[in-house]
Amino acid sequence: MKLNQNRKLIKSLLEEKEIYRNDHERLIVAVWSSVLTRDGFNPHNMYANDFFKMLSTKKIPKPASIMRARRAIQQEIPSLRGISHKIRQDKQEEVKKEVKELRNSL
Repeated sequence: MKLNQNRKLIKSLLEEKEIYRNDHERLIVAVWSSVLTRDGFNPHNMYANDFFKMLSTKKIPKPASIMRARRAIQQEIPSLRGISHKIRQDKQEEVKKEVKELRNSL
């Protein structure tokens, strides 16, 4: 249940603000803040020790879980990918072309 709730939250954050599509650190912080608020905590008035305890007992999602969910969502819904994805894809095409030209010249 929590996994599905977190996935819905991540999807809504990606839809809500484009910055989360390009900056995984901000997405992680936004997820944590939303989860803590949803569970009745004030993330701005929380001791680090309490936060780490919650993280270690899986009361809030781990960064790797958030990133896995983000990748899955962005694969399913390409419109939720950030600009950095487009830049990487364009660069990949350039490199492929250069490698192909290099092979042909040998």
